[in-house]
Amino acid sequence: MTIKNNSTRERDQFIMVLEAIQSDFQVFGEKIDMMEERMNARFDAIENRLDRMEVRVDAIELRLDRIELRLNNIEIELANIKLEISDLKTKLDKKVDMERLERLENRVRHIEAVLVKEKRK
Repeated sequence: MTIKNNSTRERDQFIMVLEAIQSDFQVFGEKIDMMEERMNARFDAIENRLDRMEVRVDAIELRLDRIELRLNNIEIELANIKLEISDLKTKLDKKVDMERLERLENRVRHIEAVLVKEKRK
């Protein structure tokens, strides 16, 4: 009966070990399930955050497009202003030349008038 008792005892010990292993696997499985839930929650949070960031990036791109358009318009306006300034400088130079010419003409008339008076004498 000792052999049978040893065999039964070994079997009982083996069953206890198997039950402990099964319990450990259940706990391990539950922890994996909990970890999976936490990971899914984090992935969802990250996905939501990325969606919000994508909306913000789209808005920034739209603003940058508008700013670029405004800058292009400013560059065109600046080029027009430069042309106008150049035209004004040319006109001013011509005006200065005309004023100088008028002064010279007045001096010549004055000299002519003096010469005419001197001749009559």
